[in-house]
Amino acid sequence: MGTLAVAGALIVAAAGCGDESWGHSPVLQEQARAAVETWLGACANEDSEVVVEIISPQSRELVHTAPSVFAGCQRIARLGLPPDADSKQLEELFETAIVEHVQVDAGFGTAVLRSAKGTTSELQLELDRGRWTLSNPPLVAP
Repeated sequence: MGTLAVAGALIVAAAGCGDESWGHSPVLQEQARAAVETWLGACANEDSEVVVEIISPQSRELVHTAPSVFAGCQRIARLGLPPDADSKQLEELFETAIVEHVQVDAGFGTAVLRSAKGTTSELQLELDRGRWTLSNPPLVAP
């Protein structure tokens, strides 16, 4: 009987913990998509201030140590250009890339990017103090 009471209490507690900011909702999905689209736009416009604002502190080093904002964004997005791509190629990459799919749940999510050439990349997202950030893009060698 004690086990049933504990199990029942856990079910009730879990049901009451469902804060919308930590669940799955179309609103959160759209907010996450908007954050990624803002980041892509900032990359295309070489707006380093916005680019680093939307990524995790750990990933900012990838942008800060890159030869350009475009190159830093490519280090994070990994959308298939060679390491020696020029600024024009990188600018075009970010101007034409789209957010193909976003999935969020429990304050975390993923966004799939697609380049105009068809290359895809998956970015990790995290809800941090009410704002979506690119939480842990893979740290790859420049």
